[in-house]
Amino acid sequence: MKKYTVLLGLFSVLSCAGHETQTSSGRAYLAQHQDAITNAPKDTGKNSEADFRKELIAAASVEPVLKFPAKIGIARIHEGYLSNIPPEEMSIFEQYRHDFDKSFGSIVPLSLIVSDTVGEKYNSPVHIMRKIRLTAARQHMDA
Repeated sequence: MKKYTVLLGLFSVLSCAGHETQTSSGRAYLAQHQDAITNAPKDTGKNSEADFRKELIAAASVEPVLKFPAKIGIARIHEGYLSNIPPEEMSIFEQYRHDFDKSFGSIVPLSLIVSDTVGEKYNSPVHIMRKIRLTAARQHMDA
């Protein structure tokens, strides 16, 4: 059962972008909606329309950067913390990695040793995504 859970998790990570690759530009999207952004209400305060517009602009500003072949990192999170891949799960991962189409690139597990060298030394569920992103950057992951 644990083997299927790991494979399901791996496939979920690889398929969470759906069947399409985003190639549209955030800058182009925002340029098309510039009037709505410029003429947005100027109210302030928590949860105001102006705050929402800032979030909207930040969300739309993302530019597609993933090109294949890519170095894709895989993180294992257990009980809210970044964790090592246990040997029995690693053997499944190694078999999948061996069968992985090389035109997509490579899949590499994030290293706990590397994660201890980046950012804060504490490890909490609140900061797990930051730690994963910093670790992936240190290991030069594309995604």
